[in-house]
Amino acid sequence: MTERARWRQLPPWRRLSAWHGVLLVGVMLILVSGFRLAEPAFDAVRGGSGADAANELPPIPAPPPSPPPAPTGTATSPAPTRPAVVISDPARLRIPRLSVDAPVVHLGLAADGTIAVPTSWGDVGWYDRGPAPGGIGPSVLVGHYDSTSGPAVFYRLNQLVPGDKVVVVGASGLSQTFLVDRSEEATKSTFPTERVYGPVTRPELRLITCGGAFDFQTRHYLSNLIVYAHADTTLPAPSPTTSAAAATSSPG
Repeated sequence: MTERARWRQLPPWRRLSAWHGVLLVGVMLILVSGFRLAEPAFDAVRGGSGADAANELPPIPAPPPSPPPAPTGTATSPAPTRPAVVISDPARLRIPRLSVDAPVVHLGLAADGTIAVPTSWGDVGWYDRGPAPGGIGPSVLVGHYDSTSGPAVFYRLNQLVPGDKVVVVGASGLSQTFLVDRSEEATKSTFPTERVYGPVTRPELRLITCGGAFDFQTRHYLSNLIVYAHADTTLPAPSPTTSAAAATSSPG
């Protein structure tokens, strides 16, 4: 008896079951093929090798050698009445929304004059030649976006929204909370040096990682993602004198 004749003698439900099996095998082959095609592309984006990926964070310009002193406070940006806790030796960074709880290492300058980058994908680096977290001025923390094996410490940094909390914990156990103000993406050629390092009248924080497109020739990302935050301290209400003066000078 031929195979065709045997097939015709099968009950209808057996024929349908056999076709289901053939379709299932075909779908599985397509899915496996798709994943295998996607993997090399993702590996290429991550840098391809440990040596290349160690430089994935775009060069971050250091602040000017002699930055101007921060002003003492103005009517539009009053000094906090509850001082922030200065974390002179930051040890960990915690970002509850992103489930980040990472060690903090000290960073200086690289040979080319830019800020050095952490050598470990899971570490956050504090630029220790700038203000300490909680001190007046912008404290800078940097971290990798991804690695040769998957996401790195700042992989989801772009998911932060205004009001999210960022906590810097010192070696002594003291901590200071910062609140996210906004995020910004900028190319290396348009890095906002003044906004990142410029003088401010309160304790602020900058979180920096790589972003934008990936250059397969230089094996670098082309942009930086910068998150701006300020210390969670209490600001004074406007004084009656200031309010009265403003009301008197207002038109009408």
